[in-house]
Amino acid sequence: MLNRPCRSSIPALAPLAVILSSFALGGCGDKLSDDAYGFIDLAPYYYDGSSATNPTAGLVREIAPTKGWMNGIRAEYYDFGLVGFVKKRTDGKLPDYASVPAMYFFFDSQGNPLFSRPVYEKRTGLWHMRGGIDTLDPNPRDDAPKTVPYSVRIRNTFPDPGRGTADYQRPIIDRLQHNADYSGLWEIWEVTAPDDYVPDSIKQWSTLSTALDSGGGWSLRRTQKVINCPVLDDRQNVTPSSLWYGIPHPRIELWYRTKQGSCFVSDGWLALGDFKGNLYKANSDNARLNMFDVIAYTIGDGASARTTVVAPVQKMYIPKVTVATQDPTKGATDIRFVGDNVTDAIPRYRPSDPPGYSPLRWLWDLKVPQDPPYEPGSYKSFSQMDPANLSNRLTSNTPFVKNFPLVGIITRCASDADCSKVSAAPGLEGRLSCNKTPVDIRFPTGDLAVSDPPAGRTVDDLILQREGGPRCDVPAVGFAEYCAPGVARCALNSDEPIAFNGKVITTDGKDLDPMGKNQFKPGYTCSPMGTGYCYLRCDSDAGTTGAAPAGISATLPVEYKGPGGSVKKDMATLSFENRCGNIPGYKCLNPSPTTPTVPTKLRVCMRSCDTGKPDAFNDVYCQNEVKLKVGNRKEDNVQKGMSCSNRGIDSAAGCQWDPAFEPRDPSLNYLP
Repeated sequence: MLNRPCRSSIPALAPLAVILSSFALGGCGDKLSDDAYGFIDLAPYYYDGSSATNPTAGLVREIAPTKGWMNGIRAEYYDFGLVGFVKKRTDGKLPDYASVPAMYFFFDSQGNPLFSRPVYEKRTGLWHMRGGIDTLDPNPRDDAPKTVPYSVRIRNTFPDPGRGTADYQRPIIDRLQHNADYSGLWEIWEVTAPDDYVPDSIKQWSTLSTALDSGGGWSLRRTQKVINCPVLDDRQNVTPSSLWYGIPHPRIELWYRTKQGSCFVSDGWLALGDFKGNLYKANSDNARLNMFDVIAYTIGDGASARTTVVAPVQKMYIPKVTVATQDPTKGATDIRFVGDNVTDAIPRYRPSDPPGYSPLRWLWDLKVPQDPPYEPGSYKSFSQMDPANLSNRLTSNTPFVKNFPLVGIITRCASDADCSKVSAAPGLEGRLSCNKTPVDIRFPTGDLAVSDPPAGRTVDDLILQREGGPRCDVPAVGFAEYCAPGVARCALNSDEPIAFNGKVITTDGKDLDPMGKNQFKPGYTCSPMGTGYCYLRCDSDAGTTGAAPAGISATLPVEYKGPGGSVKKDMATLSFENRCGNIPGYKCLNPSPTTPTVPTKLRVCMRSCDTGKPDAFNDVYCQNEVKLKVGNRKEDNVQKGMSCSNRGIDSAAGCQWDPAFEPRDPSLNYLP
């Protein structure tokens, strides 16, 4: 539906022909606008795994980094799925290039962007470029009450300092995953709007085209500069990575045929703005940088000339083993080791950097033997591969081409000092630390290689082979501190002793001095996995459950409020486990999801609780005093602010803090 929201100066008694003529001539045509019609729904493009009763089941909800290698260096990639491409005319099994449709970015007559600059959300580690009228800052106000969930806290508007307004125009696209020329790559087209244009009025290309045809201060200009910004469903989330190293990777809100959506800038930010997040003005082609290979060619001359922008496709190799089966009715099974994807080029960050990188990957298989079993990290670069073992991956004679951009490569380090000057996101500058034991170094059984590597191997050997060595990472934080991808990680191994103020037995069988000579040093793990808080880490294979130590009651009376102001009384049974330092009520719980399997050494110690009990009971029980002394910090009741939840826990429940209230209220919660 088209609207023309403007004041008309046509006399009320003017003839109808005059009124129609005025609109046709564009008296209000420069203010054409659209009504919004919902949001982009990508569930139909993820039909694998969906069903009639749950049509969105196949939609990938979390797009997390995939491990791999870039010319011998440990790297991370995002997999945004299959995209369209043009085959070579000489051989339909070979991809030639991918098309680059237009994304229309709006500017005012002075060249100022009408779309928002990126802003970093400190709590999530995500960058945002939002639009609309009175756009809000994604970060809550500093004085916003912390007694309400983070998502509904008071926020200020996010004004453009140059234009003095928080009204922003979302960019416009006209292609989506169902189009054969969709690749997730977009050429930046600059739309200059008249000064009286109300941002975000136009929401589709057809209306924009009408405005451009009307004149009245509208103009359109190509830049031949390209970004990689795959379109996402609003139910999808891209997991931040420490390998962003401060380069903005914003999620841009946009319009597609009056439907609102967003795309994620995985490559190409420097075609939109600089390293500090400042947007380029219109006609800034000399400043804009194509961070990956782009090919532009023109056919014809003068007014008949037509320019086309395309992107080449680069190979990516993935080790694959073919496993035979004893069942004659079934064929062999291919197993691909997607944690060892191999490429050989990185994006350009300066005009002088060499070309050769493309986020569009033509997938090839590297055949590896079934016996001996494949060991991760065996192939880190093309030079290690025998060409005879390489094959083009095909389905129905069609090659696989994915939008599979490089997130980044690790920065190797020997100490925290090596990371102090590495670029980082706002708030993390100078705080990156050297991660010497990345948590995904595992034995073939799935355990964490921290103390007992296989015969003839050392922990350093495993780090070098599987992870490329220690790397600069987000800060390592301790007990009860907030942890999230791209923001902070839990200190897996810690020298901080955990002391419980009472007579308990430690894992080494010694009596615990009430003031903290305990040698229980479990280190920490993040729960829920990925985003939550650092809790005490336990190894479910080490130590056992046990009875309450001598002199300690195994039951706890709980008095809580019932209906109508009544007082209820109940009894809680406390568990004691050596692997959790025999802290009263604490158990070694299994984090969820269980797939992929969580290493046994990354289980979590929490006070166990029962969600079948009334909330009022659990609130009293969970906050029942447990005084711990963590390292040199002041001894305090660490249960303060906890509630019973199965959040992030498989087949059980634990007393834990709610991440929805981070940052927490110091008056209501234990803070480290």
